[in-house]
Amino acid sequence: MSNGILGFNSKSSYYKKTDVFLSPQQPRWVGVWVESDDDKRLWMPVLKEKYVKCRFKFHIASLHKFDDGVVADGCSRLISQFRKGNIELGESMIACLDSDYSYISGNYDNKNKSILLTDYAFGTYVHSKENLYLHSEGVAEIIERSLGEDLMNYEVNIERFTHDVSVFLYETFTHLISLYHASDIEAFDRMHCKFVASLKDSFSNLVIPDDLNKNIDDLMSDSFRDFCKELNDYIRENHSEDLVDGVCEFHSRSDICDRDTLSFIRGHDLYSILMPIYKSIENYVFSKKRDAFSQEHIPSTVRSKKLSELANKRVKIEQVICCRGDTTRNHFFCRVFDKLNSILS
Repeated sequence: MSNGILGFNSKSSYYKKTDVFLSPQQPRWVGVWVESDDDKRLWMPVLKEKYVKCRFKFHIASLHKFDDGVVADGCSRLISQFRKGNIELGESMIACLDSDYSYISGNYDNKNKSILLTDYAFGTYVHSKENLYLHSEGVAEIIERSLGEDLMNYEVNIERFTHDVSVFLYETFTHLISLYHASDIEAFDRMHCKFVASLKDSFSNLVIPDDLNKNIDDLMSDSFRDFCKELNDYIRENHSEDLVDGVCEFHSRSDICDRDTLSFIRGHDLYSILMPIYKSIENYVFSKKRDAFSQEHIPSTVRSKKLSELANKRVKIEQVICCRGDTTRNHFFCRVFDKLNSILS
């Protein structure tokens, strides 16, 4: 299969017709549209491992020559081409996109996300790929393997910390999402900026490991107090009293609970908050690992050699996390396979 540009139109039938040249033992070709080159890092290994009877050709809009002459990536760009008919989805041409706030809010009409309700478009269920890279289950293992150290020995418990943060944020985040659910996008965008600012403020001077073990209310309450009042007052004054209750009921039906909040906060924002914390944890443990060679019985020449070895073998934890191969451990993302199986199995 050529790696070249397909041309003006990209149709499922193009790949479907190639099946006639394949023997029954050969995997069939499936074209996959994703939002950007980074998205291939998530979807390619997942699809290749799960669906061995298929071979996948990934496409991004900026490398495809459309008739409008625009060169751009992103969900909006793809959706515009779906609507124009320049990309025709089907059994042999699918789209894998970030769900953004559509799933958590139950509102797929905003931001043209109703495409995800069709047969051949598939979402992450969580907000976006960044949420899958950052989800706490497995991050401790990644850091421990890179360092050769047990984080619990350094009083670092990532899963407990992120669990407590999620539980603390759930009520406020649900109120915020209710605005998206009600299609009050102007207010949602305004309040969302303040929500993210409050979240960043909570962790602006985080001390590792001390603050990871603090009561989460003590760590975060001051940053959110004014915002919560403003948000609740706005909803009470501009929307029906049962708006938030309706969203909570929807979450209950969808098995979304308070411990899941961090899976649905906008990925780009969450990345800028959590990744520095993960890197700080790695830095803290690495520094302790280095300090262990400062014992008096270790000669300076040996110490210098060992410290040099440590530095040369240290990995960049951000890159390792972003290439993690266990994203399907996220139970929301796994829901995509129920839909994919009907097309690819």
